[in-house]
Amino acid sequence: MKLKPEVSKAYARIQLMSDTAVELAAPDTLLGMLQRGRGAGYLLALKSDYMEVHKALMHCLMYNPKWDRQIEDREEYYAEIMLRTSMDVTCVGEYLSGLMEEDSGWIAINTLGEMAKRGHLLALAVLRNQVESGTQWDDALFILSDLLEQKKLLSLAEIICQRFSVEDILQRLDSYDFDIEPWNTWKETHPHIREAYEKLGRRHKRHTNAEPHESMSTSELLGIAPSGSWRIIGQILSARKSAEDTALLEQALGSTSERVVATALRALGRQHNPVAIPLAVSIIRSRTRAAHRHAAYDYMESLPARYTLRDARGWFSSRSWRMRVAGERILKQHAQLKDVPMLRVALSIAHSDPKHQMYREGSILESLARLPKGAPYPEAITSFIETPYSLTRWRAAKVLAASDQDFPTTFAVECLWDCYWSIQEIGCRYVDLSIPGVGKRLLELAHDHEIAKARLRRK
Repeated sequence: MKLKPEVSKAYARIQLMSDTAVELAAPDTLLGMLQRGRGAGYLLALKSDYMEVHKALMHCLMYNPKWDRQIEDREEYYAEIMLRTSMDVTCVGEYLSGLMEEDSGWIAINTLGEMAKRGHLLALAVLRNQVESGTQWDDALFILSDLLEQKKLLSLAEIICQRFSVEDILQRLDSYDFDIEPWNTWKETHPHIREAYEKLGRRHKRHTNAEPHESMSTSELLGIAPSGSWRIIGQILSARKSAEDTALLEQALGSTSERVVATALRALGRQHNPVAIPLAVSIIRSRTRAAHRHAAYDYMESLPARYTLRDARGWFSSRSWRMRVAGERILKQHAQLKDVPMLRVALSIAHSDPKHQMYREGSILESLARLPKGAPYPEAITSFIETPYSLTRWRAAKVLAASDQDFPTTFAVECLWDCYWSIQEIGCRYVDLSIPGVGKRLLELAHDHEIAKARLRRK
């Protein structure tokens, strides 16, 4: 299985899901691979002209290529390549110094942080410069608080107090947890920061909700659900299957509190109780809040196939996206071999529309990973190569690992150098150990991956 010379038109130039449009290069180019965080990009970078590699890396740092910026990782991946190719980070520092908005250089700052953790002194200096005079000072400070000894951190506190007023510091603290470091320590030694903390404390009268505990009765747990963690409460209640407890849970389905209903759905779903199916379907169809709807999805997904699979096949192709998601999530758990043709067609359609159907593509891949007897799945190879979302590539890798006999000598190799640790673990588990370079990479990964250690022990 070699990289196809032609790629889907939808992936020749695509834009990410974020508000700021970032075009990704074609997936068969060095830039395109690095933007996606593929192991093939890492390996290609080491063989390419370093000047071209550094230009591509700088593009990635300036124009964040992540599909989902809250979940995906690229920083450690880029840091390793920059170190292996001896990239001068002076240009990264110049780029950061020219930024006018806070948080706009997040991926560059965190990549420098990963380099600093590995002993790169110039990266450390660039981070300190940001604290002294840059707009990305906050992220740089957060990284340095884990890297510097307390004495050097105190010198940064002096710089912060000179740069910013009490109100500026208060505004920053207001977006944090009260106990975040190094601020929590600094308030003991710097009146400027202590004053900000005191003002913040007066502004926010903190209160604590009752913490759910297994010793509480079912009625008590349902009573605190409106202000507590419905997921934790639902998990506790799922173990209670007496007639009295079941009656209370079923009664809670009629509550006017969405959190109470969500709690009951979570518990009843884990008990495989189908009593709430009509209510769950009604919630999914309605324009309710996302958290409420996801509780209904969780409930339907938890039920045995005999209650939901037949309807799920119809919902999977529904005109309503809410019902399509319900079908996807149920099929992810219960799809059968006879569903494979439908799933493969839907996967190709979803892949051709990454802007709107990225999560559907991932759900379908999860379904196919459970059905290796339906292989081959060439669509999974296409997803692995082309998707801009590392979690979708991870799901494609799971499909290929379960169904493609060539996987250990092909894609499993590049998985070892992927940006996403879960994909690295798949590589560790399945890669052919006789391939040159694999043993050395497993040694590098063994610090963070127990699977890599296990493979080395068996080698």
